[in-house]
Amino acid sequence: MSPLLIDFLRHIESELRNIEDKTANLDYDRFVSDETLSKAVVRSFEIIGEACKRIPDEI
Repeated sequence: MSPLLIDFLRHIESELRNIEDKTANLDYDRFVSDETLSKAVVRSFEIIGEACKRIPDEI
């Protein structure tokens, strides 16, 4: 069975929540000094981008 639109939207929401949870109360300097965290956030944005590509243009 192929993934449904709702599946892609849930992936996007999940990654956005993850970014928000991991970066809450961090200032810029703390964020950029934590290489593991900053790479994880970049990866979350990559996942969001891939999920967005799968959403039909008419949506």
